[in-house]
Amino acid sequence: MLHSQSGLTHHVRQVHHRITQPTQSAPTAAGSAPPNNEDPPNNEDPPSSPPHFASPPHSSSPPPSPPPQINPEERDPCDKDGNPLAPDTPPPLPPPPPKNAWAPFDDKVQFRVSEFLFRKVEMSQGDIDHLMELWDLSMKEHGGCAPFKDHDQMYQGIDNIPIGSAP
Repeated sequence: MLHSQSGLTHHVRQVHHRITQPTQSAPTAAGSAPPNNEDPPNNEDPPSSPPHFASPPHSSSPPPSPPPQINPEERDPCDKDGNPLAPDTPPPLPPPPPKNAWAPFDDKVQFRVSEFLFRKVEMSQGDIDHLMELWDLSMKEHGGCAPFKDHDQMYQGIDNIPIGSAP
């Protein structure tokens, strides 16, 4: 971190090279050498705006200019394929929710248990199997069962989570 303007000046002069126009040694058609476009030595502090520095030697073309910034409110409305819409066209309806919002899991409990054991706790396979066995024993008294038979069933649900168009 630079602590003063003079530190910045020293850094710029020692590390960075100013862009200069290449000088030509061949005389021009009139017989005189072309003007030297190099900046004269400057012992003053650099201006408040950063100077332009030379590109790395391997770069032969200027960097691409950034795309123009467009205010979203000034854009013309279009459909998902980019085709223009009539000015009074209402926005499209969202897609209907899936029949099972927790798919590929059966319900919210399976999803939350998977998320907790796999992501948060990072529980081992043997401990998942032991937990599911205990959970199943306690739920059988009430006519229920554990969310998963074992770690394999839980991992199968995790593996079947669709990401984009990939299952």
